[in-house]
Amino acid sequence: YTQSLLLQSNNSHAYFGRASARFAMGQIKPALLDTDQAILRDGRNAESFVLRGRLNEVDGDTPKAIADYSVALSLAPDLEKALLARAASFMKSGQVERALADCDGAVHLNPGSPTAYLCRAESYLQMRLPARAVEDVDQAMVTAETLNHQPVALLNSIHQAMTRDGMSQVKPETAEAPPQPPGTVSSLPPAPPSLTVQKPPV
Repeated sequence: YTQSLLLQSNNSHAYFGRASARFAMGQIKPALLDTDQAILRDGRNAESFVLRGRLNEVDGDTPKAIADYSVALSLAPDLEKALLARAASFMKSGQVERALADCDGAVHLNPGSPTAYLCRAESYLQMRLPARAVEDVDQAMVTAETLNHQPVALLNSIHQAMTRDGMSQVKPETAEAPPQPPGTVSSLPPAPPSLTVQKPPV
């Protein structure tokens, strides 16, 4: 990318590519400078704003990250990654209702996205609506071919919330999930009766 920019200094794609590479190498400040240059040369590329938003998030500036995601969504309203990224930033900054709106938007945009359902489940949990969170975790399980350990931690939090709110007599699982082979979800802890996880039809 650097060599490309020596030959063509106005190449926004080269700046974007180099920013992505630097991000992967943990070089946040140089990556931010490259995304600035990419946006300066092509201010209609929503992906550049998403990348800069993620860099700003890592750099500790959540308000700037939210602003970048918002610009990306103004350019590409159906960009799911921007909705989910902004939802995470809203959640981090305590704006749970706005996070829920973005997660809900992602679910309607892509009903087959387990990440969108887990995003909305976390929002419901923060709003002390664990029963709704359970429904979305169930749906994430149905739509996912593979899942990492994120649902395990979320289910544990839901167990705790339901016990706290008097909705369940089941104590939360405390054991960590064992490693699981790709393509399976069998490492999830046993769900109590009130949290029965639906499995996709065979």
